[in-house]
Amino acid sequence: IENQMDVLVSQYMKFETDTYGELKNESSITLVSLYPDLKSDELVKKQIEVYESNNKEIREMKEKKINLKVLKWWLYFGK
Repeated sequence: IENQMDVLVSQYMKFETDTYGELKNESSITLVSLYPDLKSDELVKKQIEVYESNNKEIREMKEKKINLKVLKWWLYFGK
């Protein structure tokens, strides 16, 4: 998921850069009207949220795995 998101955001940011480059000679009214359609900052924010969410889930799974090993030990050697 992270790799796909990274590719998507990179491509969109390139598209936005190209779009701004093509519009340098346009009027400011045209730029303002197009600005809402250019949203790479939103995509980057979402990408960061996905990374943080995935990392949190990975940490939780690793913690469960560690706890499982401890529980197995107690089950084997416990009373």
